[in-house]
Amino acid sequence: PAPQGPPRLLVLSAQIGYIEPCGCTVDLLLGGIDRVKTVIDAERREGPTAVLVVGPHLFERAPEAHMVGQEEAKAKLIARGLRAIGVDAVAPSPIELARGRPFYAALFDADWPDVTANVAGGTGRVIELGALRVGVFGLAPSGAEVPAGTTSDPIGAASAEVIRLRAAGAQVVIGLGALPRAELRAAARAIAGVDLWVLGDHPEEAAQASPAGESYII
Repeated sequence: PAPQGPPRLLVLSAQIGYIEPCGCTVDLLLGGIDRVKTVIDAERREGPTAVLVVGPHLFERAPEAHMVGQEEAKAKLIARGLRAIGVDAVAPSPIELARGRPFYAALFDADWPDVTANVAGGTGRVIELGALRVGVFGLAPSGAEVPAGTTSDPIGAASAEVIRLRAAGAQVVIGLGALPRAELRAAARAIAGVDLWVLGDHPEEAAQASPAGESYII
């Protein structure tokens, strides 16, 4: 039977690390895609669950020449892991194109749920979590190249997208910000109708949500 627990949103962001064995001289095994999948599977057994990916998730930085092979192998493994996990919305950062658009396109099929709103033709999506309908959209810095195309002004695009998601029945709207912290705060203050923003650019764990305009940033 479908789980009846409360809906939950799980966020993956700023993945860093190496394929093991990495040659480290100390035990740095702090995470692992296998552990992530185990946690997400457990959550899904407890209630309707959505998995959101925001910000850098394939590369930390553009790889140096001698690291290209290793970094491409790692990106392919991460993409395979994300597909196995099952992702409901993705807001990529420009660094995802560190090895070019064809490389990225080969990792994900046409159904990959890129919700970047500030590109031509870009839209968010409404996710049904039990009785709750959650609208999700993503933003990337203006004038950047991201997997979905070249980005435009995030504020104008997001304002229109919030209206569209509400009209589509979204009871809650969440913005995924693959933006620097200062740019996301400015967007949060300027855009009405967003219940929660998720920072995906160099995020730091915080005990409380940060107020921004009429909304909050986590």
